[in-house]
Amino acid sequence: MSDGALPAPPPSETVVPAAGPAAAGPAAVVPVPPVPGAALVEGSLVEGPAPGVPLAEALRDAAGPGAPDPGVVLPGAPPTGPASLGVPVPGAALAGVEPPATAPPGIELPGTALPGTPLPGVEPPGTAPAEVELLGTPPSGAPPPLPPGPRTTAPPLSVRVVAVGPAPGDPAPVPRVSPARTPAAPADGLVREWRPDFPLDVRGVLAPLHRPPGDPTFRTTPAGVWRAGTTPDGPATTLVSRRPDGTVVARAWGPGAAWSLDGLPALLGAHDDPAGFVAHHPLVADVHRRRGGLRFGRAGRVWDQVLPAVLEQKVTGTEARRSHRELCRRFGDPAPGPLAGLRLPPTPQQVRAIPDWEWHRAGVDHKRKRAVLSAAVVAHRLERACELGGEAGRELLRTVPGIGVWTAAEVAQRAWGDPDAVSFGDLHVPRLVGWALVGRPLDDAGMMEVLAPYRPQRQRAVRYIEVSGFRRPRFAPRFSPRDYRAM
Repeated sequence: MSDGALPAPPPSETVVPAAGPAAAGPAAVVPVPPVPGAALVEGSLVEGPAPGVPLAEALRDAAGPGAPDPGVVLPGAPPTGPASLGVPVPGAALAGVEPPATAPPGIELPGTALPGTPLPGVEPPGTAPAEVELLGTPPSGAPPPLPPGPRTTAPPLSVRVVAVGPAPGDPAPVPRVSPARTPAAPADGLVREWRPDFPLDVRGVLAPLHRPPGDPTFRTTPAGVWRAGTTPDGPATTLVSRRPDGTVVARAWGPGAAWSLDGLPALLGAHDDPAGFVAHHPLVADVHRRRGGLRFGRAGRVWDQVLPAVLEQKVTGTEARRSHRELCRRFGDPAPGPLAGLRLPPTPQQVRAIPDWEWHRAGVDHKRKRAVLSAAVVAHRLERACELGGEAGRELLRTVPGIGVWTAAEVAQRAWGDPDAVSFGDLHVPRLVGWALVGRPLDDAGMMEVLAPYRPQRQRAVRYIEVSGFRRPRFAPRFSPRDYRAM
């Protein structure tokens, strides 16, 4: 130890093997005081240097006379660094550890690959299939790029697929054949002109298909009546107008344009025959005489009428139409054609995908939501009701849970123009019919008895009363709309 070392407890003896040629001689006994911070180096305890003493001098004093200077590599010993205290320098071979298998150039060891030989199934770096172009690489024949500078980095390698095709030897792919679809109508739409041979009130016939105010699927403009809906061939928008000579001009857009134009006469009541109707009350007779062009139109689609009819169950008209607007605007697709803002009613598939909280947001309670979803599941089967018509068609609709007499009648009046489908179960219709025909309010049973002489055109008599302008007396305020979104 140097003279500047601090006093320490009694020293202990530690056996330190001699290094170099002196290794063959007897082991040297070096007194090393147990100073805190001492470290074990190759079997010897070397104390930490005293304050102010360099590390090399402390090691020399601990090793004793004849020991090599720290940092000197002895012959036959692995190189060590002065600061590593016996730890081999990286890259040096350790005693008792076999080096990795190597071989002279040109000789391949088992389980190894020659330098530059690609491994099976592994693409060599910088290569790509013929149909893949490597971005950031020079084209063929171009001079190699300069190496990046000390502060620049090479651009990241990105891949862009130029062409994808079968590899050589692979069979030719089988082309996909999509099902046949009706081509969409041209941008200016398809046009049909039709001249009826009977008096016709175009707007009066189409009025039951309108759910005001703000119906997204129906709009009236100076150009005519716009209506958007579904067809077996896809969505369609129809614009119906009439010339002064009585000719009806219809223009349609969308994949279902041809189907819509084919059904134009039925939509405007060509199938309806009010000639056999006999009025039994003065009010009904007067309207029948004045409104001879009022007929029952046939829309030809059940689903488009089921959705709004179910939404109108057990609620006020304001609530039902608000829910209908919300569902059409948020989940229905934009209608084809030039009229902006016109929407299609949601399809059965779109309705079934609406989350529960969105029904609540649209103001639809659980009972009506369940009825709509039940109808959406079998919507393709319900379209057969238009072919059956009459009571058979209404019975088919009533097989759906949540659809009763009232809902089936509301759909029948519009889908296939049933003139005998009376909305029994309505809150207002029996009172209106009672006050208009007998001067007092009626219930469903009383209305059925009063309308019995009009069978099989009872709904025609009700329709005449509704458009006559008659208003029943009111003795109480109207029901205030409920907002299910606040519940």
